[in-house]
Amino acid sequence: MHCSLTALGKILAAIAAPLLIAACGPPAKSVQPVQADATLTQAATLLQPPPPDRARVIIFSGDNWRYTGTGGSYIGPHYKAGDIYVNDTKIGTLNGLEAMVFDLAPGQYSFRWIEYKQGADSLSKAEPNVRNLNGGGLLLLSTWYDNDLFVDKRYKIPQVNRDVRNYNLAPKDGGQVQLRIAKDIMVVRPSDCPPSLCL
Repeated sequence: MHCSLTALGKILAAIAAPLLIAACGPPAKSVQPVQADATLTQAATLLQPPPPDRARVIIFSGDNWRYTGTGGSYIGPHYKAGDIYVNDTKIGTLNGLEAMVFDLAPGQYSFRWIEYKQGADSLSKAEPNVRNLNGGGLLLLSTWYDNDLFVDKRYKIPQVNRDVRNYNLAPKDGGQVQLRIAKDIMVVRPSDCPPSLCL
């Protein structure tokens, strides 16, 4: 069967294009996520507050400075899988392009993250974020990775500013603008949070 070079080139391009796109996308998930149920996913996606007897926390897979190689830089997703700690108890692992949602009793809590499989001894590299949570409150955090050469606390978990759109948050379709979790972010729940901590 005769095949022209032009036709062969088109076939090879059609095969190579999906492979190149896949290679440029986010890495595979480090752990199997535990997807939140439909009710919690909808409430979290719309950033709805919880009932008054609990506080809700949503932790987004975060960002870092990305360098272009030409002296420029920008903030973009780091895609690092992160072990999430509440009061120094590991509650689960957050993959890239995920948002972990969980409820806690009102009170004071410390939040930290480190890269997946680094172990609790690496918590000294993580800057804690200590928060007083009120009933009915919603706290949005993000796993920031500081890739500067001269930092002591490389892993930070700052509050996400709900008034500023970032790659995790998107305005509501049409009409009034309301922040919500973007469609490409999977809403998950912690896999290992003890019932004495997570409600």
